[in-house]
Amino acid sequence: MSKRDSIWVSFFALGLLVASVAHAQKEPEPSAAARQHFKAGVAYVEDPDGAKYDEALQEFRKAYAESPLPKIMNNIGLCALHLERDGEAIEAYEIYLKGNSADLTPQVRKQVEKDVAMLKSSLVKVSLFGEPKDVNIVDERRNSKGDMVVNRYKLKDGLASLGLHPGHHKLTASFPGYKSVEWEVDADPGASLQHVFKLSEDDAKAPVKVPVEAELKPVAVTATEPPKAPEHGTHAGVYVGGVATGVFAVAATVTGVMALGKKRDLDAANKIHDVNHADSLATAGKRLALFTDIEVGAAVLSAGVATYFYFRSPSKTPEQISSPVALRISPTVGPERVGMVLMGSF
Repeated sequence: MSKRDSIWVSFFALGLLVASVAHAQKEPEPSAAARQHFKAGVAYVEDPDGAKYDEALQEFRKAYAESPLPKIMNNIGLCALHLERDGEAIEAYEIYLKGNSADLTPQVRKQVEKDVAMLKSSLVKVSLFGEPKDVNIVDERRNSKGDMVVNRYKLKDGLASLGLHPGHHKLTASFPGYKSVEWEVDADPGASLQHVFKLSEDDAKAPVKVPVEAELKPVAVTATEPPKAPEHGTHAGVYVGGVATGVFAVAATVTGVMALGKKRDLDAANKIHDVNHADSLATAGKRLALFTDIEVGAAVLSAGVATYFYFRSPSKTPEQISSPVALRISPTVGPERVGMVLMGSF
């Protein structure tokens, strides 16, 4: 068993110690929440599919935040060490050493101090600066076993000071709405490095900016005659119906007047007992009265037809509107006949 493995065994022993009340050393009792987070961290480490040190580290940090017992820092330091977060491992181990926990035997102290000294001698100090200020950093490195180690950091106020493990690192800076930027570096043991991540806005997400020149440049406008608004196109049936209504009304008036004239002539013929002439006048008067009734009905019907076609007419431009329709009715009256002539053009 290596020295590192012996420390790991003490880690599990620590798990049992933290879960109990250490009255002998007069250490405060961990809270229920701290116990819960600590157990969760141990479960992540003992995962059958492989230790999940990143998740375990988060749980141990939460346990320490609930109950800041120095012995918990041994667990935090060991997880950080496996994740190659060397700077955080050094910080955690130093707090653990200063705490003088009951589990910190002389043998364990000696080993931890030796590990801390080794980590400090090879620690790579990296200062990162970013714009925007809250840039997210992903650090990828393949360890000596060939496994990919991935760590995530977040810049605060545009600055982050990291303690990394020596070797080749690829750091990627990202921020919503900006193009990601990569920095690959071969970090030698004990080196001090710094890098500035300056991200530019993503063209696909950045708002379109109008140049000042374009905003001030006058735009030439060509004056053109506005198109004529569509008018209500009149169907030919409207004209036919309208004209027919007027013509039939006039014809009804004419034949009505003529019928009244025949009635007066008939009265005069009856007074002088002119039987033959009276019969002829009576027949002509009846025909005129009949035509008058027909013409009145036709006028009413024509008006209805014109109204129907008017409301059914589509909207048309002035050029599409049809020409009016000409229509004329001429009544004819003779000694032995009464009639009507209808003439028109479309």
